[in-house]
Amino acid sequence: MPPDPFTGIPADIQAFRDGWAEITDHGHPYEVVLARDFSNDYLAERICGTFRNMGDKVTSSLVSLGKEVSRASILELLLGDVAIVRLEQFTTEMLVKRNFPPSSLDIIIMDPHRFATIQSCTRGFSQAGRTGSEDSDVWMEAGAMLRKLNELEVAIFSRSASNLLNHGNGSIVVDDELIASRASDVEQKVVSNRKAGKEGPVADCIACALSSVLLGMRLRVKNDPENVEQLLHTLPLSTASGNDLEVAFDRGYGKLSSVEAIASRNLHVVTVAGTLGSRHPFNTPDEWISTLNKWKTKRGVDQQKILSWTLLCENWNHRRGRSATNKASVNLQAFNAESLQQAQTRA
Repeated sequence: MPPDPFTGIPADIQAFRDGWAEITDHGHPYEVVLARDFSNDYLAERICGTFRNMGDKVTSSLVSLGKEVSRASILELLLGDVAIVRLEQFTTEMLVKRNFPPSSLDIIIMDPHRFATIQSCTRGFSQAGRTGSEDSDVWMEAGAMLRKLNELEVAIFSRSASNLLNHGNGSIVVDDELIASRASDVEQKVVSNRKAGKEGPVADCIACALSSVLLGMRLRVKNDPENVEQLLHTLPLSTASGNDLEVAFDRGYGKLSSVEAIASRNLHVVTVAGTLGSRHPFNTPDEWISTLNKWKTKRGVDQQKILSWTLLCENWNHRRGRSATNKASVNLQAFNAESLQQAQTRA
């Protein structure tokens, strides 16, 4: 059995035993576990439970609708009516292109005049000569189009959320996705060099971390700081005490107010604190270095406090096996070796 690496973690950077611990369901302090223990004792059970739940939910939904449990009926249940109709249209188009004439079973999905009217109301054409059905048409309001799509967003993912979400011991993840578009009239466009699409509107998305099934999305608009909370409301979440669903997200969603709001829905929260001092059980080394640099430029800060924090950062970097040229060491060069030697002696 290899040695436990956590026995050497300095006490100052171990998990807090107060602060955010009170928002857990049992109020216990956070626990650090090995990766192998996490996989064997925790992750495997959730994966099995998620796929077992998906099979049970789909089967019970088909039985309640009076349909046969078959691959065709499962596909129809999960895709939904809109996707089935579009699949039929696509199939017909392919047959026509291959010189197979339409059969007598073809039906008219929509009158052409009605289709043109809907396109006009939803601005589904170029800006030139654009007019709405009437002057007060909400679809003609500039800068308020993305939120009009919320009803469609909910409808698209409602069946997946109802049938494929594991309430018992599932794990979901929240992240943002950039929808690439370089059109000049796209509302709320964001530019991001690290994204493949470079620019376009951004949507917050929820997916199952174990099955990779997308369970919901909600486009971001201005002046809506509760976008993620509203997105979670679209999921059929249970408030029962037996609910063991966890939600994970990165530091971009890690504000204390947001985490408390999400945890109040009987969800386990896994995240990383965005700033030092938030009483999160863990902070990244970059946060320590940033705080140290602020102290160095601020007057009246106790030098003993700075030296102790410097020692902590150096100790952690040494344990991580980083080279002497890493970012932490570069930032700490302002402190001479004699002061560090004295701090180590006092410690």
